Amino acid sequence: MILDVVDRAETSLCKMTTVRIDEGFPSSVFLAGLEARGIHHVARLRANPTLDRLAELHMNRPAAPEGRLHCKARLWRDDGV
Repeated sequence: MILDVVDRAETSLCKMTTVRIDEGFPSSVFLAGLEARGIHHVARLRANPTLDRLAELHMNRPAAPEGRLHCKARLWRDDGV
């Protein structure tokens, strides 16, 4: 189990402050185990149309102030692209 690897790494290497989890791993048991150990974590979620729709309003750059033009609309993203 992955929590065993986390425990061994903390015992033999260093105290972990954050664990990054790929989209296949954020099960409730695993997340509860990290929380019980006080380990911060960030997880990538699988594509979720409902979350995409809710986030859509926040993904575009706001309109330019009066008198100032944007030469090209920009998309603000937080996925490393």
